[in-house]
Amino acid sequence: MISDSRIAQRLLQISLNGKVTRWHTEAGQLNEVQTIAQHSFNMVFILHAITPETLLDYNLVMACLQHDMAERVTSDISKVAKIHLGVENKLKELENRVIKEMGLLDINVSSLKKEYLDAADMIELQLHLTDELLKGNDYAKIFIDRVKKIRRKAYHLNGRTKKIFDELDSALTDKEGFLRRLQEIDFWQSIKSVELQGDAVPSG
Repeated sequence: MISDSRIAQRLLQISLNGKVTRWHTEAGQLNEVQTIAQHSFNMVFILHAITPETLLDYNLVMACLQHDMAERVTSDISKVAKIHLGVENKLKELENRVIKEMGLLDINVSSLKKEYLDAADMIELQLHLTDELLKGNDYAKIFIDRVKKIRRKAYHLNGRTKKIFDELDSALTDKEGFLRRLQEIDFWQSIKSVELQGDAVPSG
């Protein structure tokens, strides 16, 4: 639970942290600016899709929502830079301090839950890149290739994880087919269909 001390101010700080943008080093190659809040929001629903019910709990969801929360202070430093500079542990200490200063709990999850969290992070990454690709940004292919090199470690979790990656990959070779399947589950089309049948609830 968030600390009672100046709780309104703490909530505002958390809100501001959520507005921090990702992909700042690739801003010239990706069209859409994505915030930490958008990224974490998407990840929660990905976790819901891939994580067994016995593992999906409050702590895992909260760990997901605040996993990038400290980037307003630390910035989005790449894994390569962290390892090369030897600052991974120091950075983790700083991130934990930021979380504590915001009045949030330092949530620890099991190694298995962390694997699902990492898998959701990679799936969300490729989801964002697939959206860019479908909007005509061929630069996204370069970044998707990078994701392919690191995502294999998530395949063993369950069949659904690999299935999601395979379906996202299909957008690279059959964009029209991917869009057709997307349209088949378009909730907006379903709502319009109900309206045409006269079953919609009158507005106002």
